[in-house]
Amino acid sequence: MRLAVTLTALALVLAGCNQADRRDTPAPNDVGESAAPAIRSVEGRSYRYDYAFAAPGAQIAVAQERHAQACEALGPDQCIVTSMTLDNDNPRNVHATLDLAIAPALARGFGSKASAALGQLGGRLIAARIDSEELQSRLTRLDEAQQGQQRDLVEIDRRLAQPGISQGERLQLQQRAEALRDKASAGRAETRSIRGQLAATPMHFDYRPLATGWFDGDSPLANGYAIGRDSVNALLAVLLLIVAGGLPWALLAIAALLLVRWGRKRLVTALG
Repeated sequence: MRLAVTLTALALVLAGCNQADRRDTPAPNDVGESAAPAIRSVEGRSYRYDYAFAAPGAQIAVAQERHAQACEALGPDQCIVTSMTLDNDNPRNVHATLDLAIAPALARGFGSKASAALGQLGGRLIAARIDSEELQSRLTRLDEAQQGQQRDLVEIDRRLAQPGISQGERLQLQQRAEALRDKASAGRAETRSIRGQLAATPMHFDYRPLATGWFDGDSPLANGYAIGRDSVNALLAVLLLIVAGGLPWALLAIAALLLVRWGRKRLVTALG
């Protein structure tokens, strides 16, 4: 019986290994431009692209460098590297990130080519997210507000130029003009910020190690260990629940038994 169980377990492990090998080896159609989701950019919207890649540990720094070089090859007016990190202390757990600011019209194609480049290094795209925000309406509101503020300032200047206004009214008009100038300055700063968001699209690349060993990532033995650990934790939780629920009744039964025995001893002593 033990031999049969052992052979069955070994067969399951080997089957899991075969599935992991097939899963960890990128197929030709698993990478490339179709692997990275993309949406067509629309004027007046800002976009942010986030990609998570998995690659063999030794290839992560290579992939990061290729992506950075591809950005720099476009020129600083089209793409710039804003941040790079690489943690290569543990060869089995290499981690790297790359942040870019790229022209919106190039972001879609750059993400697709970046995914294809990972496939050439034995890696793959494992997650992607594209967020967007509509900003044109904010620009329109800011522009309308600034035009209104400019009209108010012109009117205040006209009233200040009139002879015979009181000192109190003059002070109120000057204070209002100063407040309008402050609002206009803040509006211009917000407008520049929004136009900057529309002019450059942020892209974030996250590089993680690809599971290659039996105990790495989502390998069969790692999955088996995780399932076994979760099963043990669940069993312990059930036992703890049973103990917690039955302990008060057990203590009550023991107390009752001791009380009965004590009562019998008192009765025997009284009759004796």
